[in-house]
Amino acid sequence: MIQPTIDAFFQRYADAYCQYQTDRLLDMFALPCMLLTDNSKHIIVDQDTGRGLLERLFKAYQQLQMEHLQHEITSMVKLSDSLYFVSVQGRFFLNDNRLLLQCHTSYTLQNKGTEWKIVAVVMDDEEEELQRLGVVLEPVL
Repeated sequence: MIQPTIDAFFQRYADAYCQYQTDRLLDMFALPCMLLTDNSKHIIVDQDTGRGLLERLFKAYQQLQMEHLQHEITSMVKLSDSLYFVSVQGRFFLNDNRLLLQCHTSYTLQNKGTEWKIVAVVMDDEEEELQRLGVVLEPVL
C-alpha cells in the first residue's frame, strides 16, 4: 500500500521543515525540480537554488515564530507506476499550539527505488496566507 509510505515521507518533511533543516529538506527533492506559485515559477537545478528558496520561507516562519507543522493528505492521484500527485493541507502552529496559518500545497512525488522524492511543488495559497499575516517574502534573485 502506497499511502503509508507517502504519509511517512510527509511526516519527515514536516519535521525537517519546522526544524528549519534546509539540507535535510533538499535531500527530499529530485533535482532538477519545479516550484510554482500563482506569481512565480522556479526551476531548482542545484542545491544553492533550492537553499535560497527554502531559506526565504524559513525566514518568514522564524519571524512568525512557527514551532510545529502538521500535514494532512487531502487527495492522491496515481500518475504512473512511480509518480503520484499529492495534495496536502499544512497547519502551522506557534509554540503554545495556537494555529498560525493553514494552507494547501500540491506535490508531484516520484518513487526512486526505496524512497520518495519531490519533482514538483505547487504552493496553492501559502504566500497569500503569509501576506495576510503581514509577511512579504523576499524576492528571489
